[in-house]
Amino acid sequence: MTFIQAIGTVYRPDAPGYLVNESSLEKIDHPWRSLVQSLLEGCQSCVGASLHSLYLRGSIPQGKAIQGISDLDSILVWQHQSPDPAAIDHLQQQLQRQAPFCQGIEIAVIGYDALQVNRSLQTLLKIQGLCLWGQDLITTWPAVQVGPQLLIHQPHLERDLAAVQHELRQLLPSSPRFHVRMRESCRWITKRLLRTGYELVMEREQAYTRDLYPCYVGFARHYPEQAGAMYKALELAIAPSRHRAGLLLFLQQLGPYLLQQANSLH
Repeated sequence: MTFIQAIGTVYRPDAPGYLVNESSLEKIDHPWRSLVQSLLEGCQSCVGASLHSLYLRGSIPQGKAIQGISDLDSILVWQHQSPDPAAIDHLQQQLQRQAPFCQGIEIAVIGYDALQVNRSLQTLLKIQGLCLWGQDLITTWPAVQVGPQLLIHQPHLERDLAAVQHELRQLLPSSPRFHVRMRESCRWITKRLLRTGYELVMEREQAYTRDLYPCYVGFARHYPEQAGAMYKALELAIAPSRHRAGLLLFLQQLGPYLLQQANSLH
């Protein structure tokens, strides 16, 4: 049985109606602070003068990271020359070895020009990002309200479901790293189901979150008939399944329901 912790951050509007970013450098505590410093030094070494800025987002800059559960999510913005993907991959692996207490490490790479037109990423950084180094672009973007601009996962759910189901059907038990790839796909798509579910109700909740447990709670409050299915998605996101047939069946049940509800709302 999967143990579910009732944890997570819910962003609520201030008096003018804008979501408040509670991230700060002072909130990054031990042992995450040394990991973040290694991330910064590693990115500076990999990218050099082409490093425009580096951002952290999620639970770590909010001081709410939990050892063994939380990820390190970062955004590297480059200018002039893109970094070598192999070097970034090597850095991620190096950091993971240094910090076994961290569930996963992601260094997302994007060019300065591409970030200027990526509204979804701007929105995420605006409400939960922290600039670790370089020009802080967060301060240049408009404040965020609960509304359509926070529809980050819902517009792509049909595509994501189709892609994962195709991958799972092609993946054979004899394939290299079968169980690892199964767990990765399971965790990835169930997190999207949870976040899509919350995007269905965020305007009714007048709040926003990407954290998994609050996503489940908010969704279940408005769709009690599907609360059990979404709780199963929560379990699978935390303890991913290696049972391909069962996961495919689950996706074929909850996925179309969420798509139907999304279409009825827009």
